[in-house]
Amino acid sequence: MQDFPELVEGNEGKLGLNMFYHSLKLPFSFITVSSYAKQLIVENNPTAKVTIAHPGIDLNIFRPRKANSQNQKKRIMVILRGSRVKGDEVALEVLRNVNKKVPIHVVFVGGKSLVRHYSKTIGFDFEYSVFSNVSDEVLAKLYSSSDVFLHTSYAESFGLPPLEAMACGTPVVMTDNKGSRDYAIDGFNALISQPGDVKSLSDNLLKVIQDDKLRERMIENGLETAKKFTWAKTVENFEKALKEIN
Repeated sequence: MQDFPELVEGNEGKLGLNMFYHSLKLPFSFITVSSYAKQLIVENNPTAKVTIAHPGIDLNIFRPRKANSQNQKKRIMVILRGSRVKGDEVALEVLRNVNKKVPIHVVFVGGKSLVRHYSKTIGFDFEYSVFSNVSDEVLAKLYSSSDVFLHTSYAESFGLPPLEAMACGTPVVMTDNKGSRDYAIDGFNALISQPGDVKSLSDNLLKVIQDDKLRERMIENGLETAKKFTWAKTVENFEKALKEIN
């Protein structure tokens, strides 16, 4: 189980959300992706057997790379998804705020039509580039070439991108989206704000951009964190759960 209420309701409406909660009450053994997802299950099914198998990182791909950018502006990477729960508009407002104080270059990963839509409806006063339909290899290079990764989701079942960024040696500014609590620690490997808190996110982004010692500490701690989330560990937990069921 890797869904969560905000995602289900956004995709399937109230009826789908009702079905989601009913499914959690079925007499199943569950394998899920995070402590938050486990909590959702147990709240609806207190006697359920639940095993956590976190998503993993391929550390052969998601690793620090040498940056080749000649741009002197700070590079902020953002993944745009086009749904409210992902907090796209929050991220864009944060970027506008920060650019007023420190000129930035934004690396958007997302559909070009979506970026054009936001450019027309919200307006960008910062320099940016767009990358669409990227492979994991390209994604890892984009993380590594960025000075900060900004992640503004309202909710996630786990939230893999910030962990991928950490594995690439990129500091993370993000929201407490619940699913990421299994790896994201405020002030240790990320700076974390409440969902929708534009001021706090803007302040945290500026801190990372302007404080080299903070950046270095977050990079080091992020790399150590990412090493704990391998696919081998995921498979081990998954196989353990299947053996216990049998």
